[in-house]
Amino acid sequence: MAEAEMKAEKILTTAHNRLTQLHGDISELKRQRMQLEIELEAILESHRKLLDMSTEAMEAKETSEEKLKYIKGK
Repeated sequence: MAEAEMKAEKILTTAHNRLTQLHGDISELKRQRMQLEIELEAILESHRKLLDMSTEAMEAKETSEEKLKYIKGK
């Protein structure tokens, strides 16, 4: 009987340690997920700004070309 209780106690201790480890792993994965989301948002924002700048540059170029055509047409 005492041996069975010791085995049961050992199993419970092992299970508790594993549970603690899993909680720690879950917390770490959540932290990593949050960090990844922040990094992805930063990348997306920088690409959006690059696209906006490219669009503005194209519009400015088209405006300049239209002005040149107008001037040459006179």
